[in-house]
Amino acid sequence: MAQRRAQKKPAPATAGAAPFRPAPETLARLLPPELVAATAPALLAALPGRVGLYADMLAAWNGAINLTGASRPEDILQRLIPDSFELAAFLSSGPLAGVADGAAPAGPRVWDLGAGGGLPGIPLRMLWERGEYTLAEVREKRALFLANALAKLDLPRTAVWRGPAERLFAERPHGADIILSRAFMPWEKLPDFCAPGLAPGGVIIIFGAGPCGDLPAPWRLLAERAYTVGESRRWLWAIRRDGGVDADAAAAGGAHA
Repeated sequence: MAQRRAQKKPAPATAGAAPFRPAPETLARLLPPELVAATAPALLAALPGRVGLYADMLAAWNGAINLTGASRPEDILQRLIPDSFELAAFLSSGPLAGVADGAAPAGPRVWDLGAGGGLPGIPLRMLWERGEYTLAEVREKRALFLANALAKLDLPRTAVWRGPAERLFAERPHGADIILSRAFMPWEKLPDFCAPGLAPGGVIIIFGAGPCGDLPAPWRLLAERAYTVGESRRWLWAIRRDGGVDADAAAAGGAHA
């Protein structure tokens, strides 16, 4: 009988190295001011420890299963995690705050497709705790990393779902209030792909390379946010089917800076 090849285990980041803990003033420079004002002090106080633990885990596992291009905890913090903070601010204001307020009594259902190494979802949930958040990932090793990270970080109402997105849509016919993805597929394909998984009035959030231009019918821009990470200018778009809830209900019957 052929023996199963032993899986490579992630190594500690550096033997004897001190855990990575970003200084509060470093995090303060990365957090949008309006997010700081809207976040409970207890969550802000816990952020350095949680971010440091997550960045250390991501760096340690990255050598074994290639989770992200950044390999040092400091680079993960400076280059990747700010997207999560900006997303938290985006979700907490303007029309998107209304989407969350108008969701089920338990809060919005959020599906993060192709969650990979947990960006943007895991750092997002350190500050934005509303509703139920599902990290959907088809690849076994990445899903294992996500499960390990959640076990150590104790993020509320956040879970891993392993399998293809199409099966998630089929098994949860109530749909999601918000679907997002950082690099699941080219953005032009994402709206129609996600449409079967959206609840009435649901929103898709896209990480754009520039301002949102014209969208194919029936999609329209609900909100947009531009921000800078290092020397990189980045955008978040929130799109919805034209007509909102009424249009979604009809489709289910026969998709501010």
